[in-house]
Amino acid sequence: MIYEFTLKNTSGSSYKLHYDTQAHSLAREDGTYIKAPDRPYDGRMLIRFVLGKRCNANCAYCVQHKKQPDEIVDAGINKEKLVTAIADFVGDRGVSLIQFWGGDAFVYYKQMKEYHELFSRILPPDLGFSIPTNGLLLHGGRAEWAIENRIKIWISYDGRSQHLRGQDLLQNPEIVSNLRKLQEMYKLVFNPVITNTSYQLTEYRDAICKVLNTTDIMLGECRVVFVNDEIGWQNRVSEDELVRHSKIVTDILLHNKLPGWEFAHNNVANFINNLGTPVNDLPRCPVRSPHMLTVDVNGNILTCQNQPRIPKHVHGSAFDLSPGGQHPAPELPKQYVEMRKNKCKDCIAYNWCRGNCPFATNQKYIDYNCKAMYYQFLPFLTKALHNLTGDLFMTAKRLGD
Repeated sequence: MIYEFTLKNTSGSSYKLHYDTQAHSLAREDGTYIKAPDRPYDGRMLIRFVLGKRCNANCAYCVQHKKQPDEIVDAGINKEKLVTAIADFVGDRGVSLIQFWGGDAFVYYKQMKEYHELFSRILPPDLGFSIPTNGLLLHGGRAEWAIENRIKIWISYDGRSQHLRGQDLLQNPEIVSNLRKLQEMYKLVFNPVITNTSYQLTEYRDAICKVLNTTDIMLGECRVVFVNDEIGWQNRVSEDELVRHSKIVTDILLHNKLPGWEFAHNNVANFINNLGTPVNDLPRCPVRSPHMLTVDVNGNILTCQNQPRIPKHVHGSAFDLSPGGQHPAPELPKQYVEMRKNKCKDCIAYNWCRGNCPFATNQKYIDYNCKAMYYQFLPFLTKALHNLTGDLFMTAKRLGD
């Protein structure tokens, strides 16, 4: 699909650009193309290491606990052999990051310590580690270990909507003290789920900074709640408020009010850096990325950390991977592939959109999830066009309609 974008420059004059959603190309009115800048290729891998599915929280909208009664039972696999198999598979590509996942990874503190030591010893010394966590167990020995080893902590925290997760960790003096210690070493990453009671991102950032006595933190994806059941639907952001949220975020990005919003700035950069690279029909969800491996403590290669450990989401064993090769990837449901080909390709958010999970069992809410992603990514497009041209994106019109 070709879109005609209207932009306005500082003198008030308007002009057009043509954007091809599938070719991901941006052409001027004279037919010349805006090209992506040269950039070095980073072929390093991200390893998502799933320790288990247990969690100390019970988030109302969680996509895990409602469909995963089965825990990953450690079958007693030799830990060193498993880490060595992963290291051999990675080979010369290197690893950008090891992420420990649950449930909540701190529930598996003892096992996580063992695997951290093994990964640190077997893989290159500059290896980085991160733990996405609700933060409620960040005290005592767990916190001391994370601080001592400079583990990057990504906190799932919802601000005004924290009641949907449970306890407010920022009300716990010991946890706050430990977060301050971590913040002194690097900028902590906080990641809210956007619901109908919490979508003011600058207010969210400022409230956390006030508690931590800091001037800035990093923000993660800040995704609008993914609706897959009635509870998610009850906490959704209405369409009118999605439009309002989109306008607020556009203003935030254009005026650089959240310089630490890493996810947004990365997506803006990716739009620019990938210009001229056609968009395929696969999801933006990273489950098929050759640069990401999700594996559990038994060596099972998984679709992702969120899916249940059933045959269709187990794609082989880490012990069978070829050094320097490609890991097996899940087959995408035909219905989803057809939607990407026939519907999604016409959307200006096609380059970014993660939209509805390809493996979501409930298709009832797919239209809402599509709208939510459209309004979430529209500000990224506006910011990308502004970075490329210095001008303001005004309107988009599909050519041929």
